[in-house]
Amino acid sequence: TYVMSKEKLLELIYASKKISSLYTLADMINSRCEEEDIRGVNHKGFFASIIDFNSYYKANLDLINYEDAKSLFKSDWPIYTRTNNSCPTKYFKDAKISKSVISNGCIIKGSVENSILGRGCTIEEGAVVKNSVILSGSYIGKDCIVENQVVDKKAKISKVKEIVSEATNPGYINKGDII
Repeated sequence: TYVMSKEKLLELIYASKKISSLYTLADMINSRCEEEDIRGVNHKGFFASIIDFNSYYKANLDLINYEDAKSLFKSDWPIYTRTNNSCPTKYFKDAKISKSVISNGCIIKGSVENSILGRGCTIEEGAVVKNSVILSGSYIGKDCIVENQVVDKKAKISKVKEIVSEATNPGYINKGDII
């Protein structure tokens, strides 16, 4: 895994293509060891190489593990993020939550299991969200079942009562979709 600026990445890609279409990024970096400032870093703790949709899905669900998530927060490596002054999540009487990460501003009346909910999501009564990543402002309607999905921002699922995919091939609901 490499960490570099977008500009440096593009420069290396274009230079690689001029040499050969079979020349990889690793080949290019190895050939430039003398002229580039390349350093190895020993990293201990959580790491996720996100190279495709499935790895994005897996990396998000891996962060549900408290020990993995905790390893990201170190006093000598602060994380700066934009704050959002919204109300806390409201858990209704029949809400059932287990092994999940819930952001602020959510309204939860249904069940959420082994999932991540972004800010301001609504999970209506009787709804079941399982093994899913639900991004900010999404709505899961009454009695809907959502399993092994990535639901992008501000999507609304209420007309279809069940959206289930295999864990090895998670589904994706587009940003702003109404299903």
